Amino acid sequence: MQAILPFETPNRLGPVRERLLAAFGPQRADARPDPVTQLIRGCLAVRSGDEATRVALARLRAAFPDWAALAEAPAEAVEPLIAGVADADRKARQLPLLMRTIMRQRGPIYLDFLGYLPVDRAMDWLTALPGVGPAIAAAVLNVSTLSRPALVVDGAVLRIAKRLGLVGRTATSVQAYETLMDMAPKRWIAADFFEVHALLRRLAHTRCSPAEPACGRCPLAGICRQVDVEGAQVVAWRKAG
Repeated sequence: MQAILPFETPNRLGPVRERLLAAFGPQRADARPDPVTQLIRGCLAVRSGDEATRVALARLRAAFPDWAALAEAPAEAVEPLIAGVADADRKARQLPLLMRTIMRQRGPIYLDFLGYLPVDRAMDWLTALPGVGPAIAAAVLNVSTLSRPALVVDGAVLRIAKRLGLVGRTATSVQAYETLMDMAPKRWIAADFFEVHALLRRLAHTRCSPAEPACGRCPLAGICRQVDVEGAQVVAWRKAG
């Protein structure tokens, strides 16, 4: 008899979280920035390491204690402050544009109103901003002081979701966000979504790397559709993953 994977039952993220909790332990936010600061941090973090993002954000905050001042800053003044992150030249143009867009739409640079909108509407508002995709938007809602129930589907989480078969191989970040949100238990609150994101990232960085997945040490090996693939299969898998 063929085994029924937990992914083929409702609330599919529940079994994933429980197995990862057993391996890595609980994950909680140490501190939550305000939503505007998290928006800026999210933009800086795209294709950048945690330390480079932290340094760039600290330099920006020191140079612009009021984010409204960033709205008027020329890219030439912003770029040296964030030089350590990927695509610093593009982000130096994007960040002032983001601040100006918020000011045009809302007046003060203040995003706490998103805490009063339904999550779907808040996501739509954020993803309409220049260069803001679903991962950045979800982080603003979930990781900031807003603490809303939204799953951050960044590159690492998207890769793991595809390997596990939770989403299709060709799923976009938007499609993956919608699919994974539908798989979450209805009782989950913001802290649950934060935790499962942190656990999946931990898995991506310590077990399920792009090129050398350690299937023998993976806490999800028993429910992963791609475990122990070999030969031509693993070549195709690694290219796709």
